[in-house]
Amino acid sequence: MHDKAADTTCNVNKAFGPGTANERIVQQWFKKFHKGDKSLEDAEHSDRPWEVDNDQWRAIIEADSLTTTCEVAK
Repeated sequence: MHDKAADTTCNVNKAFGPGTANERIVQQWFKKFHKGDKSLEDAEHSDRPWEVDNDQWRAIIEADSLTTTCEVAK
């Protein structure tokens, strides 16, 4: 499973930019799906409220299209 997660992480980062995917997180999702859990809710972060200001989000991405979601969240 490690090789598939590594390959998937590499492919996502090539397609969407460096830092988009993290191999450890991809491994967690692979394990979750392998167990039959097809929900898209991230159990590790499900208690974290998400508040998105679309104008602010757009400004950050337009300023640097390689910005990761983690960097935007900070």
